[in-house]
Amino acid sequence: MEEKLPIISVIITLYNRTQFVREAIESVIKQTLNKDLYEIILVSNIPLDTSAYGENLKFSLIPDEQIGKKYLRGLELSKGKIITFLDDDDLFYETRLEKIVNFYKKNSGTIYYHNSFSFISADGKDVKTTFKKHSQKFSQGNRPMVIRNDGKLKKLVKAKKISADFNMSSIAVSRELIIQNSNLLFSSNKTPDIYLFLEAIHQRATIYLDPEKLTKYRLRTETQPKLFTETIKPGHVQLDVRDEIVSIASKSGDKLFLKYSYFERYDYLAFSELKKFKNSRNRNRKKVIDNMKKLPLTKVYLIPYFFKYIFFYIILFIYPEWVKHINI
Repeated sequence: MEEKLPIISVIITLYNRTQFVREAIESVIKQTLNKDLYEIILVSNIPLDTSAYGENLKFSLIPDEQIGKKYLRGLELSKGKIITFLDDDDLFYETRLEKIVNFYKKNSGTIYYHNSFSFISADGKDVKTTFKKHSQKFSQGNRPMVIRNDGKLKKLVKAKKISADFNMSSIAVSRELIIQNSNLLFSSNKTPDIYLFLEAIHQRATIYLDPEKLTKYRLRTETQPKLFTETIKPGHVQLDVRDEIVSIASKSGDKLFLKYSYFERYDYLAFSELKKFKNSRNRNRKKVIDNMKKLPLTKVYLIPYFFKYIFFYIILFIYPEWVKHINI
């Protein structure tokens, strides 16, 4: 008798801690979706007794600490047509998998799906943040925002601005999107969510942004909610990651991919330099000019997206102390 394959695979990654993972597993086991339709794969660099979960869970122990290697191992073990992820400290709402499967049944082609999320504290209590207003931008009315990747940079920048490339626990992708360049996608030990979003751009996948909160994102310090909502730029990390993205895009020969990678790099650079200037004790006009030179002024197609920063630096050239009033 032919083996019945699951429709969706949930890959949970565990790194050097166990205090949250059982709660994460339970949130997947308690899904309203028929258990025959999904599988759970836990990849960890530390031993964990998973016997209580029986055949509901596949466990893989790998000594490598790199997060990318864990995703690769989970992908190798997976059989689903849809791949989704869960960080060991996050949780799914109980209807998440059912809604994702139903969504994919109604929509064909290569798909990148991202749902909105709520916040919980380290002890699992709901945390209120101003991100609610931010996540409402996901919707067109009460329906998911659909971004058809038709070669227009403006649409992709819009998706980036509302955090479509942030939080692996909110992402689900068609298997064909992730399998083609899986080694490249997970070669970095940083920002796998950004790399997945970039692969969606590269493959011209349709991007769906669901305003419904189906994931609980755990904040592990009391200050994190404030920091997160003040920056409104989740996913902004080291510049070397952005340089790597530009290098990959340059080799691909894909013009849209390359344009977006430059936007990603300069958006991080403009944001981080302005923040450093704000926190600096020595604010002077020379630094303003130096920072302005780091903007993509020679890349005409990017200037509309950086007009805000250009405006800021013109004002700061006249009155450097005005940076105190900029909310970043």
